[in-house]
Amino acid sequence: MIRGRMATDSIERDGLLTKKELAKALRVSTRKIELDPALPCIRWGRSVRYSWGAVLAYLSNQEGGAE
Repeated sequence: MIRGRMATDSIERDGLLTKKELAKALRVSTRKIELDPALPCIRWGRSVRYSWGAVLAYLSNQEGGAE
């Protein structure tokens, strides 16, 4: 389980988010998003989008790894 409250009221489970939208939902900086090369994303040309469901699954697997 991810600790803390995320601003996720208006995000659909399979919605695609921009880097800025994802950072706002996770309450982190956009730089934090950029610095995680393993964060799942969809690249289409120069556009990058993040699947909310895939990001939540990724973060759930990362929990407990950093202390």
